[in-house]
Amino acid sequence: MLTTLLPPTGGTATVAGCDLAADPAGVRRACGYVAQSGGVDPQITVREELVTQGRFYRLPKAVAAERAEELARDLDLADVLDRRCGELSGGRRRRLEIAMALTHRPKVLFLDEPTTGLDPGSRADLWELVRRLRDERGTTVFLTTHYLDEADALADRLVIVDRGVVVAEGTPAALKLEYGGSVDATLQDTFLAITGRGPAPAAPAPSPYRTPHAAARHRSRLRPLSAPVAALALRPALRRADAAAVPALLRAAPDRPAAGRAGQFLAGAGARTADATGAVRGLVRRLHDHPGEGPGVVERMRVTPVSRLALLLGRMLREATVFVFQAVLLVLAAVAMGLRAPLPGVLIGFAFVALLTVSLASLSYALAMKVATPQGFGPVINALTMPAMLLSGLMLPMTLGPRWLDVLSHLMPLRYLVDAVRDAYVGRYATTHMLYGALVAVGLTVLSVTVGTRVFRTAGA
Repeated sequence: MLTTLLPPTGGTATVAGCDLAADPAGVRRACGYVAQSGGVDPQITVREELVTQGRFYRLPKAVAAERAEELARDLDLADVLDRRCGELSGGRRRRLEIAMALTHRPKVLFLDEPTTGLDPGSRADLWELVRRLRDERGTTVFLTTHYLDEADALADRLVIVDRGVVVAEGTPAALKLEYGGSVDATLQDTFLAITGRGPAPAAPAPSPYRTPHAAARHRSRLRPLSAPVAALALRPALRRADAAAVPALLRAAPDRPAAGRAGQFLAGAGARTADATGAVRGLVRRLHDHPGEGPGVVERMRVTPVSRLALLLGRMLREATVFVFQAVLLVLAAVAMGLRAPLPGVLIGFAFVALLTVSLASLSYALAMKVATPQGFGPVINALTMPAMLLSGLMLPMTLGPRWLDVLSHLMPLRYLVDAVRDAYVGRYATTHMLYGALVAVGLTVLSVTVGTRVFRTAGA
């Protein structure tokens, strides 16, 4: 929420002097963000990632390249600048993600569970890096963690959140003294005492952090979370805001065997449509499961000052370019095997493919923003793409199936696009199929881009 990825549900917050509700663009310019899920593309080099991230913040190309060299030296990445990100170890990949968040020299750096999944050596290295950012760069680091030893080792100021409520805040030493009875107490014991899950201290000292008014204020401004979280800030410059709800996972219903003539038709069509369906699922999964990309890639982009609309259009154009290129390869292979199609018809087919790809990409981004997890996204996409590909007649003419299925397929917009492309490839341009196909392609593109843009722009500030 403080990074503008989620819209505020109430209360107020200021990040680096920028009001979260009134100036979200200012917040994005002032902060850096490293997602828990990671945010690097393994197919490009470390240098390319750093320079591209700098360009997101409108740094001139020469300045972005210079900043990439500087950060690589400071964060021990100089020897891997020209190596692909996918070849990095977990610790170095995390360093790269932090370097990317520092390209524009933010005042505040948000680290979401940065050491989760790291080995002990990489974890210790990351602790040292956080200390250097604080001491040498003067960066405010807002770090969330479930590791209490990490909070104890790094925090200048500690905020403990239990079931969505701020139950204590202060320096680690002050909290230990107040709730653990001694500065030598462990933060684990202190946490258990604060949350009431361990033995209560004999005589806790009075503290301004546990006044009834403060506790009531915290409870009124925070919504429930599912697990206790320790959040710490080094040189804090932030005010509290509401917590965010965790989206529920969707579950797919079990498959059921088909029967009768329809079952035989579906069985035959299923094998023939598997590749096409997989291709479409590969497209619409890209937000959560880009080929090799972590789900944090889009999150990282959405925290930059680039407009949400520009980001969405850029991603859709990328998908369209990839699919048109694949279509070109398929046509060339078909020509080599004897396909004879007029050039205008082939170009019309490419245009339909591009429009369809933009539509699917836009709708998939909108759906992914609502579902929010790959586990929930997959079943929804499977439920939508399998019937759509079957009823479109892409791999098997609907006339070969039962009559009711052919009638039902006319309610599927993709059916008209498929018929239009088939007419174009045999040189028939002035047909009702071409007219309906063009209307469906344009209409679906306008509708999907409108929906996708609205969701993408409103999913956060």
